[in-house]
Parts: sequence; structure tokens; C-alpha cells
Amino acid sequence: MDKFLQQKYLLPIVIFIFFIVNSIQGNYTELLPDEAYYWVYSQYMDWGFFDHPPLVAVWVKISDFLFNNEMGVRFFSSISFSILVYLLWKTIDHPKKNRFTWLFLLLIFSTALLNVYGFITTPDTPLLLFFSLFLFAYKKYLSKKNTLSYLLLTLSIAGMMYSKYQGVLIVLFIFLSNWKLAKDYKIWLVCLGALVLYIPHIHWQYINDFPSIRYHLYERASVATYKFEYTLMHIVNAIAILGFTFIIIYKAFFKGIKNNDIFHRGLNSIVLGFFFFFLAASFRGHVQAQWIAPIMLPLILITFNYLIEHKKSLNLFCYLALTNITIILFVRIIIANEGIIPIKLDFH
Repeated sequence: MDKFLQQKYLLPIVIFIFFIVNSIQGNYTELLPDEAYYWVYSQYMDWGFFDHPPLVAVWVKISDFLFNNEMGVRFFSSISFSILVYLLWKTIDHPKKNRFTWLFLLLIFSTALLNVYGFITTPDTPLLLFFSLFLFAYKKYLSKKNTLSYLLLTLSIAGMMYSKYQGVLIVLFIFLSNWKLAKDYKIWLVCLGALVLYIPHIHWQYINDFPSIRYHLYERASVATYKFEYTLMHIVNAIAILGFTFIIIYKAFFKGIKNNDIFHRGLNSIVLGFFFFFLAASFRGHVQAQWIAPIMLPLILITFNYLIEHKKSLNLFCYLALTNITIILFVRIIIANEGIIPIKLDFH
């Protein structure tokens, strides 16, 4: 069994199996209202839409070209999730990582909210893919500043921005964690290149009187009266997106908060930056759980490296992860089979 868990084909085999599982899940689970909304986007392709950039419509368009019904909205999400998992794995450079492939997979498939993006299509789906590419490119840049790393950074930044506007926060928090980036003129060329790629969307905003900016900054966010429950729910969401493993994951995070490794510092900056940015946003209105979804990726990388070196925490994590996975599987069966429980779900 140990040899199987460590062998080199474990990762691609499990990724392929879960691609099949996610595809089946996507086919038999009815659509969320938001997914139907994004399907409408895909029927009127443009460089932008009222409240989001256009990449989610591209995800749906590709799926719709290949399949009908629910698969016509979700199929490409199953593919992009599989690529995301592989990119995260390639980002890890721990010398013992190949002996702990099983642990990496356990982290991925026990992280509650992350699993959802393997079979539903929302703007977070492409955002997480390009975020994983960004982390991979940034790690490569720190070790070897070659042409490929600069090109991948350019592509990933543009991809994040075309997915969801909060992609700019990821870039900002990385800069805040590593001011030396400002001294590399090629990094400024990366930013310029990403901006050039983003010009079609900026132009779309301009000719349509910046509807997304007005909506997100003024129309949607402001509330007449602050409610403490907005802030409380933001804190609860930071736990809920992980599931029961939050105990170990946040322990790993806080244990490594003083780690001076540049890449690790960047991961910490993203987690803290997202948490406090949307903590502040909670004073203006309700903060949704998926808004902090990107912190799952750096937390997975941080926790993986921590657990390899801390066997006691590893044992507890395994029990909690298996609990998470059991609940996740149960929920996935429920949402794919309406009528199992008497409660009406938000799938149609």
C-alpha cells in the first residue's frame, strides 16, 4: 500500500478519476441560478458583461460547443480543475514531496469549497486556474528569471483579471510581500504586457460607461445600516470554505507566519490580505464565501509543507480530512439526486 501511495503514477491516476467523477457530477446536477446567468453571457459573447469580465462566458462557450444541457455549462470546468491540481503540485518543491503525493491529494479533495469548482462554472472557476498558474510562474521566477517565467506571469495576471476583478488583489499582495519586484524592470514589462492584453475589456468598460465599476463600488456594496452579522459571517466563511480541517490548516498558517522564505511570505500575504480586505468590506455589506476562495490555494501549499515535518498534526489532519471527504461525498450525492432529502435546494 505504501508503495502505491508513493508511486509516480498516483497523481495522474487520481486526477483522471476525479475528472471523470466531476464530469458525471456536472452532468447529473442541475444548474445553479448563477450558472444559468453565465450561460446567457455565453450566448452574447463580448469583451465584458455587467458585473464580471468575460472569461466565465468563454468557459461556458467551450462546454456548450461540446455538449448540451448541464454539461454544456460545466464540462470545461472539470478540465480546468484537473489542470489546477497539477499546477499546484508542480509549484511545490519540498525535497520529500514525492513520498507524500497522497497527502497533497488528501488536502485537495478534503478542502470543502475547492471541490465545488471541479463541476460548477462561475467566475471563480477560471480565476482559480489562472491563480494556480500565477503561483507556479512566480515560484519559477524566484528560482530562475527566464523568459518563460515572465511570459507565464503575464498570461496568468491577464487571465486572473479576465476572470474576476479581485485578481488584482493577488498581484498587489505579492508586491507588498516582495518590494524587490519593483527593481526588476522586466516585472514592469510583465505588468504592461498584462495591461495590453486587458485593453479590450477596458475599452468595453469605457464605451459602456463603466457599468461593472459603478455596480461593485457603489450600487452593490453600500448598505444603509451596518450589521455585525456581516463581519461575523466573514469569519465563519473563512472556516467553512475549508471544513473540519481548518484546525490544522490555520495552525500550519500561523506556525509559518514568520517564515522569511520569499515565496512563503507571498502566500502569507495573500491569505492575510484577502482576509482583512474583505473584513473591511464587511462593514459595507454582506461578504460572500467565494470572495475569499483564492486563499485556499496558498493554504494548501503552506499546510502540505508543514504536515510533512509534523507527524502529530499529520495524523489528526488525516482523520479530519476523511471526515470532510465523507461529508463532501454525501452532499454531492444529495445535490445530484433531488428528492433524497425533503429540503428544496437551489439547483434547477
